Amino acid sequence: MYKGIKRFLSVLLAVSMFFSMSLTTEAYADDYEYYDDADEYTSSDVCSLNVTGYVNNSYAFEILDIVNAERAKEGLSPLTMDQELMNTATQRVFETAIYFSHTRPNGGDCFTIFPSYSGNYTVGENIADGYSSPEDVMNGWMNSPGHHANIMNSGFTAIGIGVVNCGGRYYYTQCFSNTVLAQATSGSFSDGSQTKSVEANMTSGYLSLNADRKELQVGESTSLYTRWNNVNVSIDNATYSSSNPSVVSVNNGKVTALSSGEAVVTMTLPGSSSITRSVNIKVHSHTYEWKITREPTCTEEGEKRLVCTGCGDIKNGSSETVPALGHSFDVGREIVAVRCRQDGTMKYTCTRCGYVKYETIKSTGHNFSDWTVTVKPTANRSGKKTRTCSVCGKKEYESIPKTASGDSSKNDESKSSQKGTSTGSSAKGANDTATGVTTATSTGTKNDTAGKTSTTNDTKVSRQDTDSSSSYDYNDYYDDYDYDDDYDYYDDDSDGDDDDSWQWYEDNADDNEKLDTSSEKSDKTDKTTVTAAKKKSTKTKKLTLKSKKKVTLKKGKKTKISVVRTPATSKEKITYKSSKKSVATVNSKGVITAKKAGRAKITIQSGKKKVYVTVTVK
Repeated sequence: MYKGIKRFLSVLLAVSMFFSMSLTTEAYADDYEYYDDADEYTSSDVCSLNVTGYVNNSYAFEILDIVNAERAKEGLSPLTMDQELMNTATQRVFETAIYFSHTRPNGGDCFTIFPSYSGNYTVGENIADGYSSPEDVMNGWMNSPGHHANIMNSGFTAIGIGVVNCGGRYYYTQCFSNTVLAQATSGSFSDGSQTKSVEANMTSGYLSLNADRKELQVGESTSLYTRWNNVNVSIDNATYSSSNPSVVSVNNGKVTALSSGEAVVTMTLPGSSSITRSVNIKVHSHTYEWKITREPTCTEEGEKRLVCTGCGDIKNGSSETVPALGHSFDVGREIVAVRCRQDGTMKYTCTRCGYVKYETIKSTGHNFSDWTVTVKPTANRSGKKTRTCSVCGKKEYESIPKTASGDSSKNDESKSSQKGTSTGSSAKGANDTATGVTTATSTGTKNDTAGKTSTTNDTKVSRQDTDSSSSYDYNDYYDDYDYDDDYDYYDDDSDGDDDDSWQWYEDNADDNEKLDTSSEKSDKTDKTTVTAAKKKSTKTKKLTLKSKKKVTLKKGKKTKISVVRTPATSKEKITYKSSKKSVATVNSKGVITAKKAGRAKITIQSGKKKVYVTVTVK
């Protein structure tokens, strides 16, 4: 804090009078209007100002103790707090609050306020402002030669000390004399707010008129106040007028807005119509518009109020509720695919708040093709027809009853005779439930056109569940399609990749099943065994990457590679390999784990087919 000090070394009136003054300059910053019109006034232009401040007499007696302690160090007698000098110092400290000088605000000498003494006497004055405590101000005075001289003057016996806080700033005054008129005790003076009347010449400072608010709405009021230099003051019996009474009225320093417009409020000091101060007041009517003061969210209501477009005033009682917005979900994405016999799952995310919901997609059941005859019926055996689900590949079988005529049997026998000897075997499918079937196969020879003689061993087929008059049910030999329900699913949204995928495959144990197509007994030829051709093992013809080819992950995050193998019945495994395991690893399920910053290449292979994923770790 800036600390300004003024001093009077000593003044010897009558016989021995001398003085020395050291002035310091202080700049004040405030929101008052400055009037540089001192030259318009003369010494006779004086106004009476009421100055209010908090008088701290406790500080005054603390300062007295420090003064006497310093005098004792030099072997000097203590000073006595004089009641008349206390009154003088208190008046002077209020005067220095509005005009910091050893000259009084009315233009007179500071000693004109001192008590009247008879005979020869010596007086002196120290002043200071800006210090926050008695210790601080005494330290400042003791380190200033002129002030130090007054405090340590052996001719002084009496002292009066004034301390006041005006506008948050402390002001201090010491008044010295060589005469004690009446001793003052600390119990005779209390702390508290006081108002002192100070005569001020208009040439010694600047007076301003201000308003708490200079812009009003119709019907509002504000109060006027005056300042002298940097201190609030009041003036008794000042008069006020409005340049536009239809816009604002003014009464005893209170301004009321009546209609839109502008007006100048003028204050005239008592006893002098030439001393005036003015302030401009603007008045406007409110123009209200609805404005949202609290935004609604997906789940919580908001609020709107009527707000003035000119001044921001909020109209009382204008609050209304703004309904909650509700969630705004995206189109969703399938995180678990629906299958013929298993429900799927859709994930939806609110685009405003990020709320997530899940919905179940009901399974649709199989989508079978039309029936196709795979084994023609004869008079001696049932036939078989097959249909396949276009979604999952499941097959269903039904038997076809034997034909009513034996023609097909004869045709079959003649075809067998023309082909000559054939060797057959019969085997059930992997899930065959039929029992009691035994097959014996032998090879024999027949008479041909060259007249050779051969013999043929019979192939016997026995069944516990069929006879010559019943239909053979091929569903006993072909069970339902076997799903591998233990598929792996991994969902990782940490990389922003919306490609969630699942993977499943069917491992048919009966891909190489042999169909028992052995002939039943014929009237003309022996039985032969016909062997169905084995199915060839299926290889991967194509790999299709369903997830992104380039993935960016943070250290420690994971993501799942999604790849489709064509055909779905391929027996060749899908393998995964990382080119740089220190950067990213991949397990047998295709789950990538980011290890450290860098880049790695993931190779996905099935048979001779390969695809690649580039992983960047940050």
